[in-house]
Amino acid sequence: MGKAANHYLVFETAGGFCGIAWNDVGITRFQLPTHSAAATERNLLRRLPGANPAWPPPLWREAVGRGDALFRGETWIWRA
Repeated sequence: MGKAANHYLVFETAGGFCGIAWNDVGITRFQLPTHSAAATERNLLRRLPGANPAWPPPLWREAVGRGDALFRGETWIWRA
C-alpha cells in the first residue's frame, strides 16, 4: 500500500509566510511563519519530499483563513 500524495500551499500572513500541507486523509503539516515564501516551502518539502503545490479543498482553505486571522491577533473557536 502506497503513501497518500501530499499537496501544499504557502501563504502570507501578518506574521510572515506560513504553509499548509494535506493529503486525502487530512492536514499533514502546518508550517509556522518564516521570513520568506521560499524558506517556508523549503521547510515543508524537507519534511514532505515530493509534495506538490496546489490550491486546498474548501475545509483546508478555511484553516488557511483561520491561520491568517490568528497572526492578525484575532481570536476564534474552531467548529467543525
